[in-house]
Amino acid sequence: MERFRRSWELAKQSWKVMRSHPSLAIFPIISGITTLIVTLSFMLPIFFSMGGMKIFDSGYEPGKSSSVLYYVVSFCYYLVSYFIVVFFNVALIHCAHKVLNNEETSVSDGIRAATGRLGPILGWSLVGATVGTILKTIADRSNIIGQIVVGLVGGAWNLVTFFVIPALAIDGVGPITAIKTSFATIKKTWGETVIGNIGVSFAIGLLSLVPIPIFVAVCFTGSAWIILGTLACAVFYWLALAVIGSCLSGIYTTAVYHYARTGQVPNVFTVDQIQMAFLPSQPNKIQGFIRRGR
Repeated sequence: MERFRRSWELAKQSWKVMRSHPSLAIFPIISGITTLIVTLSFMLPIFFSMGGMKIFDSGYEPGKSSSVLYYVVSFCYYLVSYFIVVFFNVALIHCAHKVLNNEETSVSDGIRAATGRLGPILGWSLVGATVGTILKTIADRSNIIGQIVVGLVGGAWNLVTFFVIPALAIDGVGPITAIKTSFATIKKTWGETVIGNIGVSFAIGLLSLVPIPIFVAVCFTGSAWIILGTLACAVFYWLALAVIGSCLSGIYTTAVYHYARTGQVPNVFTVDQIQMAFLPSQPNKIQGFIRRGR
């Protein structure tokens, strides 16, 4: 609980940073809209690569019935969507890093920085899309035990590569070096980064429940217009929460990464705030496993 409290303090400070620089939230918004457009454009290709109307047949088995074309299309979708997400996250983290060091920045500045790193971003997107496609292929063609194993492997991969995007954005390194940097950094920040981001996700999750009882109560009014209006407000509220959560995570991760890599405290945070997330704690088994990877 103490470690959670310490990391939660950093998360709250990240919220203050976002409130003072609301333009940072523009990057998740653009990323979300662009990803939605890409997803819609891939719906028909994915549908027909799965066999079209055959997916409604009683004997159809997802994965086993999927053709090679389906996985090719899936890879292309992963690649494009991953590129978009990484591009705007690099832009967000670049700007967040400048804000945390009391430097002037803007949305156009972030876009220019991400554009200047198109090569590394594309390289990391290719790695991510390849890993994602391989894991999906194995999961589709495995039994429940195999799917669990794939899930664990995917979780470990996401953990090890957690700091790849900050490495791309701040250090300007290539994807392979970024993976090595991420692994080295995660060994320093194990627990703080994970728990802090879980804390943000937990808070966003709780807040996302707020419209549900309101919507249920409104349903008893029997008015279609009131129900639709409430539903529209709820959807807008959930989208806003998603943007806030993404922005907070980017700011928090940038602050932890900057301190872990340089030992310097971002100016927006106090020495106590940033250092208390790195106070020594009792090592656990998982922590020991990660540290043995040196």
